[in-house]
This record gives sequence, C-alpha cells and structure tokens, in this order.
Amino acid sequence: MFFKIAFKTLGIFSCQILLFFSSINGKETDEFPVILTANTLSPLMERELRGCFDFFWNEWNDNPSSPTYGMTNGDYVGLKKYSPLAIENQGFYFTAIIIGVERGWITLDEGEKRILITLKTLRSLKRIKGFWYHFIDQETGKRGWKDSNNIELSNASAGTMLLGALAASEYFGGEIKKITIELYEEMDWKWFTNPVTKHPYLA
Repeated sequence: MFFKIAFKTLGIFSCQILLFFSSINGKETDEFPVILTANTLSPLMERELRGCFDFFWNEWNDNPSSPTYGMTNGDYVGLKKYSPLAIENQGFYFTAIIIGVERGWITLDEGEKRILITLKTLRSLKRIKGFWYHFIDQETGKRGWKDSNNIELSNASAGTMLLGALAASEYFGGEIKKITIELYEEMDWKWFTNPVTKHPYLA
C-alpha cells in the first residue's frame, strides 16, 4: 500500500514539475507531430508530455569522464546561470524515462542504459548516512553551488529521487533494482528523525 500511494503521489508531483520545467526555456516548437491513437490525451497534452520527456532526456550529462556523468540538469537551464544538479531531478528523470519507453519514444534498452549510468554515478557521490546533498556541482560532483558549505543534506530531495528509482526498479528490474535497493538500504531514516517527537526532520 505504501508503494502504491508513494508512486501515485510521485506521479502527480512529477507531472507538475515536468510542466514547470518544460516551460522555463520559453521555446515553442512543432518539431514532433501528434499521432492520434486510442490512448491520446489531447494534442496539447501530448505535445506537453513529449516536451517534458525531451527536456529531461536531452539535458543529461553525456560526458563519461565527468563525475556527474548521466545526471540530468533542470533548475536553471535556459536562464544562463550557474546550474548545479538537483538530486530530486534525477527521480523525475527516472519516471520520465519510463513514460518515454511506454510511449515508444525510446527503446527499453535505451532507457535501462541511461538509468543504470545515473544510478552508478549517484552511488559514487558523497553521502552521509546514505543521504545526498540537495545540490551537486556538475563539474566536480561535490556539494553544490560551487562547493558551498550552505547546501543542506536533504532527505526530501533524496526521498524524491529514491521514489523515482524505486519506480524504475519495479519497471526494469535486474541491475537497476539491485543498485536501487542497495542505495535504499544505506539510507538511515532514523538518523533523520527527531527522537523526542518521532517526526522526521525536513531538509
């Protein structure tokens, strides 16, 4: 039941974030036609859905020698500002890939390869009690905002990323599931919980 609720919540939240991210570039395009099928939502929503997918798919770091290889960008793309990589965006990226496979925009193998690359990079980044910093510098792979000491260790961002990874692990299985479970089991949620109130801290 927990996973069903979590996946539904992530799906709604992901759609909201995807809609926002797809609009910040201020770029209108008719590069992809809408093909009407029995599953078509509407021409507008089909274009929006495809644009959201393309945003995450195209903004990934494709440099194998980079410490953030495979991670996708998002927060300041198109605004010509320094853009650290947000951990939660990786979770949205994972769910976007699932949608891309289901709608035939990419193959199953292409989606699996991308997610594996990203998960392996996430596994290599510095964590404390299994949690990542909210923002990661895309050039160094270290604490974001050019190695600022003011970036928090984030259970909210890490949790959002994990929900996307868990969805991918159920969809793809195999090594994706193995790495996801490994990352999940290394996260000490009790450490992020107030021992008096029993409520989780939020960061």
